[in-house]
Amino acid sequence: MVLKMPLPPRTCESFEWLLQPCSFPDDATWYIDGSMFHREEWLYRAVGFAVVVHSPSEGLVAYGGGHPPSWCKTAAAAEAWALHIILSMSVMPPNVRTDCMALLSTA
Repeated sequence: MVLKMPLPPRTCESFEWLLQPCSFPDDATWYIDGSMFHREEWLYRAVGFAVVVHSPSEGLVAYGGGHPPSWCKTAAAAEAWALHIILSMSVMPPNVRTDCMALLSTA
């Protein structure tokens, strides 16, 4: 017998590089993606995001993931938070790729 319990709400956002970058090359492209688990049940939903940095000259530069703030309840919101994270890491907006149509339309 299995019993599912609601997840406690997160109190803060997080981001962690799993492959720590030394520096970001000028030709790097940043790929972002947001995801949501247990979409059908509102109480059990969990969202997260991933960031991958690839350069044609250097290959895979960095990748990491994290959790958006607790008010982000959808995959699109998680992906928007990923965009916020990468924009906060650079002086100029980097070359970003996403598959989220809502994020593209808003931008």
